[in-house]
Amino acid sequence: MTLLRAERASPPKAVRYAVVRELPWLRAVMAAHAISMFGTVAADSALSLLMYRETKSSLYGALAFSVVFVPQAISGSLLGGFTGRYTTRTVLVGANAAGAFLAAAMASPWTPVGWQLALAAVLGAVAPIHNGARTAMLIGALEHDQFLAVRSALRMIAQLAVVSGFACGGTLSVVAGPRVVLLGNAASFVLATLLVCWATAGAPECRSAAERRTSPVAASLRAVAQVFRQRSLRLTALRLWLPASFAAAGTGLTVAYANEIGQGGTAVGLLLAAFAGGLVLGEIILSRVSAQARRRSAASLILLTQLPTLGFAASPPLYVAIGLRVLSGGGFAYMQLIDSDLAQRCDRGMQRQVMIVVSSGAMACQGIAIAVAGALAQVGRPTLVIAGSGACGTMACLAVLRRRDCPRSPPA
Repeated sequence: MTLLRAERASPPKAVRYAVVRELPWLRAVMAAHAISMFGTVAADSALSLLMYRETKSSLYGALAFSVVFVPQAISGSLLGGFTGRYTTRTVLVGANAAGAFLAAAMASPWTPVGWQLALAAVLGAVAPIHNGARTAMLIGALEHDQFLAVRSALRMIAQLAVVSGFACGGTLSVVAGPRVVLLGNAASFVLATLLVCWATAGAPECRSAAERRTSPVAASLRAVAQVFRQRSLRLTALRLWLPASFAAAGTGLTVAYANEIGQGGTAVGLLLAAFAGGLVLGEIILSRVSAQARRRSAASLILLTQLPTLGFAASPPLYVAIGLRVLSGGGFAYMQLIDSDLAQRCDRGMQRQVMIVVSSGAMACQGIAIAVAGALAQVGRPTLVIAGSGACGTMACLAVLRRRDCPRSPPA
């Protein structure tokens, strides 16, 4: 197996994205991620519209967005071990092919509403397995600093896909119909499958003999136990779950806030784009500073994810709200430190399973937070709920930041 080696043994001064240009298979894997992510986000908005049209129920419309979150925690906790039992290429191709089948079934005019939600939940359950296989490939092929750079690039791609996917999904749903968009999502998975199948033929394989023999469920449960038993991992997980959850509560009320201030769909798009733009800008800025500076800025960035939302208590005009969303999104650059800590604080053989558990747990927490915020917004002003989530998030982040732990050295 060929590994990309750092020029010096000492830690790099900054995160470098050049590795993305150096490996053809890596560029193809990232392109496949962008395509499938765009199709999935567009389908989420189309499914929400389809649910509302067929049931006239805002509850079903909201469920279309949130139903994919909680299953990720279940599959991440029980099925993440499949990334070690089977080859990375097999898992990636299988997950994308399953996504294509499920999306096509959701697009069928003969699929009842309840089954559409069930299929969306199954599609959400596949995501941690796919993401875990991709993470395993990156861990095996890249050095620590290169792995952090690629993970950062994947987050930026995801945010750009969210904004463009929601915008295109909403427009295409009106022009061509929601089912056409769902069928387009199936096509995006097919294209991603072909890209991954072609690109990963020469990609390195990093499974150990022990991983191939271990039961996938047993490996996943071991990772869950390690996350909750090991104090440093538990604190690292909380530093991801808490800020992401409270920030997601505010994001989930974007439409409600726009309606409160008398704005329409354009304002919703601008607010979503502002958050994504802030995250991308923050990732790029933080990648250019030294590792020591990134570490020192972690606490400030975590608080930055929450503090700007306090300004929504004053029902700010749109241009002020856009600025607040940019600041909040920029704070999420701290996830570069989360990736580093997760890689450093567990055994190399457990890295992929631990990352699956932590990331799928974050998605589940965000889904729960969005549902709770939506319920509160039914009885209170959305701006006050957004500000309240920021206040609670700030206190929760301060509490977890006060807890100290001792990081381990990066695994060999």
